[in-house]
Amino acid sequence: MKKNNELDLNQDENMLLMIYFQQDREGTIQSLKNVQSQLTPEERELKDMTDSLIGKLSGISDTDFLQLEVVRDYLS
Repeated sequence: MKKNNELDLNQDENMLLMIYFQQDREGTIQSLKNVQSQLTPEERELKDMTDSLIGKLSGISDTDFLQLEVVRDYLS
Protein backbone atom coordinates (compact mmCIF):
# COMPACT_ATOMS: atom_id res chain seq x y z
CA MET A 1 0.00 0.00 0.00
CA LYS A 2 1.36 3.39 -0.98
CA LYS A 3 1.36 6.23 1.47
CA ASN A 4 2.94 9.66 1.72
CA ASN A 5 1.70 10.74 -1.72
CA GLU A 6 2.82 7.59 -3.53
CA LEU A 7 6.29 7.54 -1.98
CA ASP A 8 6.34 4.30 -0.03
CA LEU A 9 8.46 5.12 3.01
CA ASN A 10 8.87 2.55 5.76
CA GLN A 11 8.96 3.50 9.43
CA ASP A 12 12.76 3.77 9.52
CA GLU A 13 12.82 5.99 6.42
CA ASN A 14 10.13 8.23 7.91
CA MET A 15 12.22 8.58 11.07
CA LEU A 16 15.36 9.41 9.07
CA LEU A 17 13.39 11.98 7.09
CA MET A 18 12.17 13.62 10.29
CA ILE A 19 15.66 13.69 11.82
CA TYR A 20 17.58 14.94 8.79
CA PHE A 21 14.87 17.09 7.22
CA GLN A 22 15.98 20.36 5.65
CA GLN A 23 13.76 23.00 4.05
CA ASP A 24 13.91 21.35 0.62
CA ARG A 25 14.47 18.00 -1.04
CA GLU A 26 18.05 18.68 -2.16
CA GLY A 27 19.02 19.95 1.28
CA THR A 28 17.55 16.85 2.87
CA ILE A 29 19.42 14.59 0.45
CA GLN A 30 22.66 16.45 1.20
CA SER A 31 22.02 16.11 4.94
CA LEU A 32 21.61 12.34 4.51
CA LYS A 33 24.80 12.15 2.44
CA ASN A 34 26.66 14.04 5.15
CA VAL A 35 25.48 11.49 7.70
CA GLN A 36 26.61 8.65 5.45
CA SER A 37 30.10 10.09 5.26
CA GLN A 38 30.38 9.76 9.04
CA LEU A 39 29.17 6.16 9.32
CA THR A 40 31.50 3.34 10.25
CA PRO A 41 31.58 -0.01 8.44
CA GLU A 42 29.67 -1.50 11.38
CA GLU A 43 26.75 0.84 10.67
CA ARG A 44 25.91 -0.92 7.39
CA GLU A 45 22.20 -1.13 8.18
CA LEU A 46 21.95 2.64 8.65
CA LYS A 47 23.94 3.14 5.42
CA ASP A 48 21.47 0.90 3.58
CA MET A 49 18.48 2.79 5.03
CA THR A 50 19.91 6.16 4.06
CA ASP A 51 20.75 4.84 0.57
CA SER A 52 17.16 3.72 0.17
CA LEU A 53 15.75 7.04 1.35
CA ILE A 54 18.13 9.05 -0.85
CA GLY A 55 17.07 6.96 -3.83
CA LYS A 56 13.41 7.53 -3.13
CA LEU A 57 13.85 11.27 -2.57
CA SER A 58 15.93 11.55 -5.74
CA GLY A 59 13.06 10.02 -7.69
CA ILE A 60 10.44 12.64 -6.79
CA SER A 61 10.01 16.31 -7.59
CA ASP A 62 10.49 19.17 -5.15
CA THR A 63 6.74 19.75 -5.26
CA ASP A 64 6.05 16.12 -4.37
CA PHE A 65 8.60 16.34 -1.55
CA LEU A 66 6.71 19.25 -0.01
CA GLN A 67 3.50 17.21 -0.17
CA LEU A 68 4.87 14.28 1.86
CA GLU A 69 2.89 13.86 5.08
CA VAL A 70 5.99 13.92 7.28
CA VAL A 71 7.22 17.11 5.58
CA ARG A 72 3.82 18.82 5.83
CA ASP A 73 3.69 17.92 9.53
CA TYR A 74 7.17 19.34 10.08
CA LEU A 75 6.40 22.58 8.24
CA SER A 76 3.06 23.22 9.96
